[in-house]
Amino acid sequence: MLRVETRDSGGAVVEGISFMWYVDWATVKGSRHKGQSFENLMLRCKGSPGKGEVRAYAYNDNGGLVEVARAAFVIE
Repeated sequence: MLRVETRDSGGAVVEGISFMWYVDWATVKGSRHKGQSFENLMLRCKGSPGKGEVRAYAYNDNGGLVEVARAAFVIE
């Protein structure tokens, strides 16, 4: 499961922020997915055991996507 939590500059929770996310598996390149903050997103493992990575992108003030989070994981 993947869950992105967002807060404002003062630390208060802000729900429903739209973002894009990608997950790359050890042997399979990921595709783009859409989500909203505080939504529980289900991930199904693809490819072979090994290292993977998930990246989240949000829209900046100019409407462009910028990377805001990245996490590595291992599939055994």
